[in-house]
Amino acid sequence: MANGYETAPDLIPEFECCVAEATPACFLMENVPEAPEPAVPGYIVRAEMLRDVWVGGETNRLGLFRFGTRDGPHPGGR
Repeated sequence: MANGYETAPDLIPEFECCVAEATPACFLMENVPEAPEPAVPGYIVRAEMLRDVWVGGETNRLGLFRFGTRDGPHPGGR
């Protein structure tokens, strides 16, 4: 339970299975900042925090975006 609300089950393992089965060139996963990093064999994952208001949104919500590629971080990335 978080802030009086029941939390959803951890679906990251299911996401990992879907990525492993589909073998896309890349994937993007958004979650709460506390979420664990997805672990998919053969992929390198980069994390970025992003606030809704930073991109024109109306809330101060902070999200954690995980970008995974089979060949490493996106060119120009950190």
